Amino acid sequence: MGALISSAIVLFAKILQILLFVYIIVSFLPVVDSMKQALYYLVAPIVEGVGYLLNHSIIKSTYVDFSPFIAILLLSSIEFFFR
Repeated sequence: MGALISSAIVLFAKILQILLFVYIIVSFLPVVDSMKQALYYLVAPIVEGVGYLLNHSIIKSTYVDFSPFIAILLLSSIEFFFR
């Protein structure tokens, strides 16, 4: 039972990493706004949560949004922990 739960967490983290990576790539490309909105709807809770923590920390960047990159690092560490 524990192996099943940890496998589900690892799979969920991997899917979120892929979605965040696609979100990062799409944010640089001129694509349809509905695609950007759909991706943002899926990753917004993570990106906004990390962005909130970054805005209230020492790292305050007004030009570049590092929250998707840090979210990928956090999800990678969660995946490593449960693997």
